[in-house]
Amino acid sequence: MKDNFCNIKLILQALQSKFNLAVMLYYAPFVFALLCPLPSFSAEGEYTKAETNLNTLAIIKPNEYKLDEVPKNIGVNWLALVKSSNEQWSLFPATAKNGECSVCGLSDRKITSNQPNALFLLRHKDLKPGPVHSSPLNFGVYAGAHLFENSSPVDMKFNGREYRFAWGEKRSKITTLEDGEKIDSGYRSIVLIRGEEKQIIGKRPLWNDEGTHMLAWAGDLDGDGLLDFIIEDSFYNGSLTCLYLSSPAPKNKLVKRVSCYSTSGC
Repeated sequence: MKDNFCNIKLILQALQSKFNLAVMLYYAPFVFALLCPLPSFSAEGEYTKAETNLNTLAIIKPNEYKLDEVPKNIGVNWLALVKSSNEQWSLFPATAKNGECSVCGLSDRKITSNQPNALFLLRHKDLKPGPVHSSPLNFGVYAGAHLFENSSPVDMKFNGREYRFAWGEKRSKITTLEDGEKIDSGYRSIVLIRGEEKQIIGKRPLWNDEGTHMLAWAGDLDGDGLLDFIIEDSFYNGSLTCLYLSSPAPKNKLVKRVSCYSTSGC
């Protein structure tokens, strides 16, 4: 039922049966964002309520947001991920502020920091202030992120280990809509590979397979010598950004997804 309910085509059909075209197109994004604010999956790769709980938010990018996308009280103990002039990345103690924004268009709030060049603001018990070892890929506020697709995974060597970010298996699930049309409501996994080890780190519904996955930063944030990273995932009418750390990873896993935040369009 969830797969059907969160299908944009089905939502549009339901609205069309009640309203005219103009009203349908106006309300469709709001209905979709309300019913399906985040991708929802089962088994490995599932985004849990704990990971997306705003009260325990552990990652945020200084930017403009809607009122319900960020906690009213942004909290303390933040560390700013900053690239210095000598290409060295560091975590600096930072103060974050959730302020009103009257000139942000559709956005109501603006997250700022006393570290103006922060790529992200992070906080976790395993993160400490100081220099951090970044991967050889080029990241930064203006450098953009590295996109990985089925035909072109992101490969890197970090601390003597080979890593790959790529699409994994595709599992189809054919669903029949009310008008008889058949759609694929299955999913495609996103995997992290290190040597012979492989871990599913996310899943994308096949009906929403037109977005992008970007590696926004990668390196050793928690000082254990293993790869940590941040992934920005865009999907219909929104995005999801997640922090992955190696130090709290369960046994036989490469990383643990510790926190995510989402944004939505108009």
